[in-house]
Amino acid sequence: MQLTLIIRPSGRISCEPEINAQDDALPGIAVDDSVAAELLDAFRESTAYGLLHLAGIGSKAGLPLAFVFWRNWAQRFLKAVSQLDDERFAALEKSVKSGKSVSVSKSGGAIISAPDELALAVLVAEAPPMRGLEFLTNDLLKRLWTELLIEFLQRAHNTEGGCRGLLLKLNPDAHLLGRVTFHLAENKRDPESPFAFLATYAHRLSAKSQVQHLPLGEALRQYAAERDQTKLTELLVPVREAASRSPVVGQMLTSRAIFHPQAWSVSQAYRFLNDVAIMEEAGLSVRVPDWWKSRKVTRPQVQVRIGDQRASAVGLDSLLDFSANLAVDGTPLTDEERRQLLAATDGLTLLRGKWVEVDQQKLKEALAQWNEL
Repeated sequence: MQLTLIIRPSGRISCEPEINAQDDALPGIAVDDSVAAELLDAFRESTAYGLLHLAGIGSKAGLPLAFVFWRNWAQRFLKAVSQLDDERFAALEKSVKSGKSVSVSKSGGAIISAPDELALAVLVAEAPPMRGLEFLTNDLLKRLWTELLIEFLQRAHNTEGGCRGLLLKLNPDAHLLGRVTFHLAENKRDPESPFAFLATYAHRLSAKSQVQHLPLGEALRQYAAERDQTKLTELLVPVREAASRSPVVGQMLTSRAIFHPQAWSVSQAYRFLNDVAIMEEAGLSVRVPDWWKSRKVTRPQVQVRIGDQRASAVGLDSLLDFSANLAVDGTPLTDEERRQLLAATDGLTLLRGKWVEVDQQKLKEALAQWNEL
C-alpha cells in the first residue's frame, strides 16, 4: 500500500492512502500492508501518537521520504528524553507517577526543550517534498514537540516501567536502556589477576544514539537517593534470575561484589565464562573476549607422527613407529611448554601469548592411549 503524509492548514498531520500514486513530484514507496494499517490507525488517533508510532519503525523498513523526515523528528524527541540528566529524568518520572502529565508537560519546556530556532530553520529548509509543505514552520515544529511531550507522558503513565519502559517500546536505539551488562576483559599485565570484571547498566543514550553505561554500583546510589526501591528491584530481576542458576553470579550477588570492579584470577574468569549462556538466558547482556565469544579458544591436541625412523627389519613393528606429542595450533610444544601445560590446573593457561583451555583428564587419557600402542 502507498501512503502519503499531509500537513493541514491547522497544523495537524494526517496519514492517508496515496490516491495519485503516479505523481512524479511526490514519488511514493509501497509500505508493508500491516505497517501501513498501523500508521493509518495511529495518525487517526492524533498527530502526536502517529509520530510516536512512526518513531518505532526501524530504519530497514522502506518508507517514503516524508515519513522518514517525520520519523527522524519523533526520534529526535525520544533521544532528548533518553539523554536527560538524572535530576530532570527523575522529575519526568515523578510527573508520570503523579498522574499530572498534561499539566506538567504544558510547562515542560524547562524539562525537555525543543531544538533552537536555527536548528528548526535548517529542518524546515531541508524538508523533502510533501503535501502541505508550505505550512511547515519553526512554530509548527515547536508546537508538535510540545504535543509529543504531552502524548509521551500520558502514555508513560499507562505503561509498565513509566518513561523508561515507554522508551524501550518506542525507540529502536534504546533497546538496551536499563539493561545490566557483565563485562570481562583481559589484563595480561597482572599475572596474578589477568582478568577484570565490571557490571554496568545502560543509563541513557548519547547524542550519537550510543548507549552510555554506568557501573552497577551507581544504580544503588542513584535509586537510594531517589528512594525508588521498585526501580532497583526491576533492574536486578535478570541478575537474581542468573544468580539462582549460576554459582558465580550467586556468590557475587550475596557478597555484593557484583556492585564493584574486580580483578580476577584465571580460575575465577574460567568459571564465569562457562556460565555465560546461563546469564544471557536470564536476560543479561554479557561482553567477553572475542576468542571465547566465538568459541575459538585454543585447545591443546595430541599430535601423532608416523614413521619418523627408518625400518631396519621386515615386519609391522618396523614399518610403522608412532611418536605422540602435544601441540597447539598445529605446532609441537617444547619440553618446557609441555611441562607447563601438564602442570596447569583445569581451565585456562597462558601459553605463547594465547589463552589455552586445558582439560587435564582428557589430555592425559589421549596421551596414554597413544603411548600404549
